[in-house]
Amino acid sequence: MKNKKIKSSSLLIALVLGLIIMVIVIGIAAAIAVRSKLSAQARDGKIAYRAALSGIDDGLMRYKYAKAAGFETQLFKATLGNFLISVDPRLPQASYDLSFKINPPNVGSLTAANLPDDNSPRAQMDNVIDIDLYYLQHISLSGLGSAEIYFTNPKYPENNKLDGYFTAMNYRLINDVKVGTMENEQLVKEDTNLEVSNHTMVVYLNGACQISNSRCHLKIKPQTASLSQTSDILNSSASRRISGATGQAAISGKYVNYAIRVRDINGNYIDIPSTDTPGTIVITSIGKAGEAERKLEARIDASSGNYLGLFDYGVYCGDKCEGLGSLK
Repeated sequence: MKNKKIKSSSLLIALVLGLIIMVIVIGIAAAIAVRSKLSAQARDGKIAYRAALSGIDDGLMRYKYAKAAGFETQLFKATLGNFLISVDPRLPQASYDLSFKINPPNVGSLTAANLPDDNSPRAQMDNVIDIDLYYLQHISLSGLGSAEIYFTNPKYPENNKLDGYFTAMNYRLINDVKVGTMENEQLVKEDTNLEVSNHTMVVYLNGACQISNSRCHLKIKPQTASLSQTSDILNSSASRRISGATGQAAISGKYVNYAIRVRDINGNYIDIPSTDTPGTIVITSIGKAGEAERKLEARIDASSGNYLGLFDYGVYCGDKCEGLGSLK
């Protein structure tokens, strides 16, 4: 009887120990599985980031060569597609989607008096802002109607008014496909503001820039004009473009705050104002590896060609991305 009790107790102890060991093993296995999953996600995120960087490098090279050859507008027609990257067969397949676009040229904030506020973008006097309208022509289903240009009086740092002068804003609408290679031969329309109290110009974009194969640019150039010389300017037979100034107008760093709004042919504004320079070129690369995606954007100032920087939009992998930490 005593032996039976001992055997029963030993069996119970063995069962309890077995259950404890089983729970410990299951817990360890679950922890390892979670850690392995997070490690794989972090690995996929890093590979996706590097794939996205490869896409940015590819995009910058494509833009460089397209601009040199004069056909950069061809880049904006559609997403170029998915590009596969050769990787270690033991790792998830990596690729990137590459696309180009031009940000809509709507910029700046307006006051109640329809003047750009002090936080709106600045344009240095006599510098040209070159806005490529080609991309906007193709994403606007109803077509482009007009561009509204708002500008302040001349200023110099910081927000000081340039007394005795007004802004003779000039715009030129250019169509690259018109016969001739010189800008004057490709000119569609041009005007210069000669009214001292005027701070708005409207450029109608219908007509030559509505043709399907047109490649139009809107070039905006703020200029300093003297109030005392207004009558001479009005009577001038020159090209209505003003250059040079003396006296206070010769102060360096002169600028205007400006804002731009573009409407379609139905009178609706296209998109919302941006903080970028009008017509900024955006190269978007989405790197992919496993379930992870990494989105990067490189931006280029279309007027100067200057590289504006790289923007990182983080990692995406559905609801499986908890605890990844830094992926770079």
